[in-house]
Amino acid sequence: MYWVGEQPDTGQIEGVLESGSNKGDLWLGAHTHAHPDDELNGRSHIETKWGVNFINAAPLTRWHMDRNRTGYPLSRALEFTDGSDEVRVRCYLHTSQIAPQGW
Repeated sequence: MYWVGEQPDTGQIEGVLESGSNKGDLWLGAHTHAHPDDELNGRSHIETKWGVNFINAAPLTRWHMDRNRTGYPLSRALEFTDGSDEVRVRCYLHTSQIAPQGW
């Protein structure tokens, strides 16, 4: 949400979310070289703000930009249950670089 077009830190998206109009319940995003259990400034891969649930659902690449910036390929599975307003988010590691491969 930092970039809008070529402009950094415009606050445009945050403004829409703060207004409460047409924001949706779930936003999926991707940051390709984030670790599966990263936290930055007290934020993790799954957060709720402005009544919206945000999930970093990637990366699917081992290399980001060049071979010196290692990523950890992972997938997130979202499990929905009929009649429920909750979703279960699971992490699958495609390699064993930092933890056993699998769920």
